[in-house]
Amino acid sequence: MDTNTTERPYEKRQKRRGKTLTGMRHARRLSPRGPDAYNPFVLARAATWLDRAATSGFPCYPWYVSDPLLEPFRRDSSGRAFLERLRAQWEAAKTRYD
Repeated sequence: MDTNTTERPYEKRQKRRGKTLTGMRHARRLSPRGPDAYNPFVLARAATWLDRAATSGFPCYPWYVSDPLLEPFRRDSSGRAFLERLRAQWEAAKTRYD
């Protein structure tokens, strides 16, 4: 029986299958330019889905600005444009309902 408690069950399954790629190795494999480089196609799809989320009931501007997972999106021009639109809507709603 394996007594190593620091490994998560997913990691144990991956090791049993002979797959031991770490997160950074996955990122390098998915993005040959490095883990911090994002595909413009992926950012465009992110913009589409985040816009859908904002228009269909989750227009929480502070969350979009502070979520660390959205940092690459915020650095992109489409992300900045999205956030500007969302900020204007959020401020209008804030003044209307305060």
